[in-house]
Amino acid sequence: MVRVRLYAAAQERAGQAVVELSVDPGCTVRALRAALVDQLPTLREIAPHLVFAVDRQYATDDCPLGPESEVAGFPPVSGG
Repeated sequence: MVRVRLYAAAQERAGQAVVELSVDPGCTVRALRAALVDQLPTLREIAPHLVFAVDRQYATDDCPLGPESEVAGFPPVSGG
């Protein structure tokens, strides 16, 4: 079980701040992204644009997750 903390627009669309996902051991951020959309279809539009951090480091889609990984998903931001 992996816990994903969502922020800003991702949290609003999901309707919750933390999502628990059942994923295979050693899965990647890419697989986690797909599982997130499967569980919360309201994230479908924003999911391709989410930036993930794993254990407080920005992660690519190929980054593997450990059983105790701390995961956070951030939507793109803009500002001036």
